[in-house]
Amino acid sequence: MDPPTAKSGVYKIAGVPVEFPYKPYGTQLAFMSQVITTLERASRQGHCNALLESPTGTGKTLSLLCAVLAWQRNYNRRPKRQLPPPPS
Repeated sequence: MDPPTAKSGVYKIAGVPVEFPYKPYGTQLAFMSQVITTLERASRQGHCNALLESPTGTGKTLSLLCAVLAWQRNYNRRPKRQLPPPPS
């Protein structure tokens, strides 16, 4: 994980800027990293599974939401691949 940027609460995790409303714990950073890594792999391979677990009260829901929304925002900003022209 890179250190937080000048904009407080934004952390670059696996190359994706993730907004997080609090200073994340190490377990939350690891959780978000695994979520983003899994989504990246799934976007390349078309499918991917992950089993992510963490004890009660460690911020799983917030970590999951922040990571998924950040990845989706980052994914939608990527240049679209050029499709081949239709056959004539």
